[in-house]
Amino acid sequence: MFAKRVLVEFNGSNEDSAIPLSWVEAAAERWYEWDVAGCPPVEGRRVLDVDVARSGGGRTVIAHRHGLIVTSLEAHDREDAMQTTARVQSG
Repeated sequence: MFAKRVLVEFNGSNEDSAIPLSWVEAAAERWYEWDVAGCPPVEGRRVLDVDVARSGGGRTVIAHRHGLIVTSLEAHDREDAMQTTARVQSG
């Protein structure tokens, strides 16, 4: 746990992981290539991915994705469910 949270070291084959490290690395590589290319317009359907904070110090994060590229992230502190719903609906 210390290695994951403090040192940011992840085990690539951890069976407890919801998302394999290889997926995260592939996504980071796609974003890096897009960023180096000057952030050109991306083809693909526009999708919002939302990680809703439940309580405590968590943040609600909205990822704006076009195809396989996450073009931006929004983080919001202490929003209630209706605020988050309105934000997602306004897209």
